[in-house]
Amino acid sequence: MVWITDQKEHEAIVQEIENSPDRTAAIVACAFLEERLKERLKVLLREGSTTEKLLGENGFLGTLFNKNAMAYALKIYDKANLQNINVIGRVRNAFAHRASVLPDGRGHRRAGQSADRDSRFDPKDR
Repeated sequence: MVWITDQKEHEAIVQEIENSPDRTAAIVACAFLEERLKERLKVLLREGSTTEKLLGENGFLGTLFNKNAMAYALKIYDKANLQNINVIGRVRNAFAHRASVLPDGRGHRRAGQSADRDSRFDPKDR
């Protein structure tokens, strides 16, 4: 699978992810993944306003989960990747929709604290 990306942008995103608290890193990494997935789908779909509407924020393919399902349906990747990207999306959503901070107060887990206490992180595709 080929991802369309600018090398400098890629390096900047990776640096931001590596230097950020877990919460920020999860949100930024998932946003980067979703943007790359959107660009990959654009290459395969007809150019024009219909595709832009489909992939827009309120379009049928406006969510990570719907883009992911479409990419799988188009055979861009296999079921394992479908499942993994769904898990990444659920992790991102858990961080993004939590108003409270994690135990150390900065969005990091304490050393040895498990990240998989939430049943939404089940690696099986639901």
